[in-house]
Amino acid sequence: MAFKSLFALAFAAVALAAPAPGSLKVSVTSAPSFKSNKDIVLKATVTNPTSEPIKFIKYGSVLDELPTRSFQVTKDGQTVNFEGVRVTPDLKNESSYITIPAGGSLSAEHKIGFNYHFAASGAGKYKFEPLAHFQFSANPTDVLQVQASAVEAEVAEVEAKVSIEQTTASCADGNRKNILAASITEARALAGGAAADVRNHPNSNQFKSYFGNSNRDTVWYLYDRIAGDLSSSGVRTLYCKDTHSVCNAGIIAYTWLVTSGSNIISSDIFTCDLFFQYPETHSGVCGQNNIRDTRGGIIVHELSHAIALTTDVYGCDAARGLPDNQKVNNADNYACYSGQIHRDYNC
Repeated sequence: MAFKSLFALAFAAVALAAPAPGSLKVSVTSAPSFKSNKDIVLKATVTNPTSEPIKFIKYGSVLDELPTRSFQVTKDGQTVNFEGVRVTPDLKNESSYITIPAGGSLSAEHKIGFNYHFAASGAGKYKFEPLAHFQFSANPTDVLQVQASAVEAEVAEVEAKVSIEQTTASCADGNRKNILAASITEARALAGGAAADVRNHPNSNQFKSYFGNSNRDTVWYLYDRIAGDLSSSGVRTLYCKDTHSVCNAGIIAYTWLVTSGSNIISSDIFTCDLFFQYPETHSGVCGQNNIRDTRGGIIVHELSHAIALTTDVYGCDAARGLPDNQKVNNADNYACYSGQIHRDYNC
């Protein structure tokens, strides 16, 4: 069976103002048919019809140059599994944003032939719906969902995805290797503390804030897996080098997942140079306002992607503002809650 690789990246926060609903327009164009899934190219265009420039987070949007999940792909009403990129940037870095001028538009082409599990669905007519989701800051009110029309195209034949041979990279830098080892220990401690708090204070205000009425056993189970107590957590390596050339400006770390359909085959984590500028977890959580921007918090975030394929809405405030059914599946809810519990009981 052929596999496809997927990866997810790591984080931060700034303040922007969200434009009013309807202030962005999204369209997508496609050829009516493609010879093969490897030939599929979709062009997404975002237009700003207002009299003011609009700035939003680039990563994870339909204008992201990385192969993120920019489309909902279906065939005969059935969803085609996504196997591409999930990103979480450093929101303090200007390169994480894109601005559409007043009255202007920007476009991006997406070659998605090996970012979805077409092999399981076979040839036929596919529907491609752009996921027109924009986030302007870590404020929960600064998220805008825009309606966009879908396009359909016939795919004559489906080619299996090419298996990727991963390079086994070791950390030759002794200092960075020690930092990574410490970061894993710190992340496990954060997750273990959070798991204990879910059990000991199941009706706490903190739990309700980050997870609402979500199933407590589900939340506890993921934290327990992150803490490394269960074999179901899987086996992975944390690297100090960007083996896959993913570390664009503003990216802290990423998780490279190899999947077969919706099953995780492997999930190694790679750190960028920026990761090593973040503080040790205890001093960071106790000495700064942002409870997630620490070495341990970053690794909790990445491990939630690696173990449970969590999604991304960025920032602790935005995480708390999500509906309950999204909170339980969002990486920053786990990173922020674990940091908050550490601050509450250890600072």
